[in-house]
Amino acid sequence: MPHLNNCSRFADCTDKEEGYECKCKPDYHDQNPSNPGTNCKFIINECSAENLNDCDKNAECVDTIDGYECKCKAPYKDQMPENPGRVCRYNECADPKLNDCDKNADCIDTDDGFICQCKLGFFDENTDPSKTGRVCIGLVIDQPQQTEKSTLSPNLVPCGNAFCRVDLHEVCIGGSKCGCRPGESRSSPNDKCVAVTSVPIVVRVIDFDGEPLHYSTDYSKPTSPEHVQIVEDAVKVNPFQ
Repeated sequence: MPHLNNCSRFADCTDKEEGYECKCKPDYHDQNPSNPGTNCKFIINECSAENLNDCDKNAECVDTIDGYECKCKAPYKDQMPENPGRVCRYNECADPKLNDCDKNADCIDTDDGFICQCKLGFFDENTDPSKTGRVCIGLVIDQPQQTEKSTLSPNLVPCGNAFCRVDLHEVCIGGSKCGCRPGESRSSPNDKCVAVTSVPIVVRVIDFDGEPLHYSTDYSKPTSPEHVQIVEDAVKVNPFQ
């Protein structure tokens, strides 16, 4: 009977010749070993379900009597030694052998791996958006290592005997001259390179309706009927509109 012993209700009571013995039931932990079976606590396996622990997905959860422990799996590295196993990362960018980024690209570590991004002044030749920064074409040539500390402005990039301006989005083409990236253009050397959306062209009209045109001052007058008619007909057949 319970009032004849002090065993926990989560313990088994075994009768002895000189009294009784208490022993915690399976799945219960004895909280007072000096007086067995009197204080039994149910053991919760926090590692049995993800919502019971905060271990990183790349960590191993180890159940313990008082809770649980997290330990990063190899080759992942622990980023929070003060709270192990909560942030486990495999930094492929830490070693060039672990990633396939171009030497002229920056490697950016992510939770799921890494991404490569061509450095400023280099053009990404790869058209696959999932494989950026693997082939960065040499619009900027490698410069010999300088023995003295350089005082060159970060806005200038060496290019042959000249310097390309970063603020104008210039790149070094062929290691000898500054220009715009493929797909970009500008009106003058001092303008910024921008994406090409339209190209102004000059068209010389030499015939009209299959008949050769003879020069007349009326064609040079924007308000003349002849000038207006030719412009309207040219707009109708303009392939760039």
